[in-house]
Amino acid sequence: MGVGRCKPLQSLWLFANSVGDQGVAQLSLALDYKEDARDPNSRTCFLQNLGLELNEITSKGADALAIALALDGCPLRCLRLQHNALGDLGVSALAQSLYLNKTLTKLQLRDVNVQSAGCAALAAALDTNCREPDQGLRILCLEPTSDAL
Repeated sequence: MGVGRCKPLQSLWLFANSVGDQGVAQLSLALDYKEDARDPNSRTCFLQNLGLELNEITSKGADALAIALALDGCPLRCLRLQHNALGDLGVSALAQSLYLNKTLTKLQLRDVNVQSAGCAALAAALDTNCREPDQGLRILCLEPTSDAL
């Protein structure tokens, strides 16, 4: 099978690869890459599942992901960000993107150093962005630190 006939990559799991904020910024750009910037149908990225657990990602990386998630036609359905120091700023940025995102159905945020402000932003976004029953966004393993309780 030639390269031109390969199926598009749909899942990418990069667990513990030290991707960092710069790597996430590059991945975020790739999520919206188009062969022709004027043609929204020329998208070349069809990635639906992205696992970035334990990759030294901070709020800066979360900002880059949030921008990609907010773009019309973002292909991601599952985003796993466990064990990264996103903090309230990063979780809040992701929450803001949920107001516009129509494709993400699973966001995993375990051990991301979130506190009350991040939890509140996420709750507000989820309350506003309710979708059809059984097809809405699921936040898995959000564990606030003790001062957020």
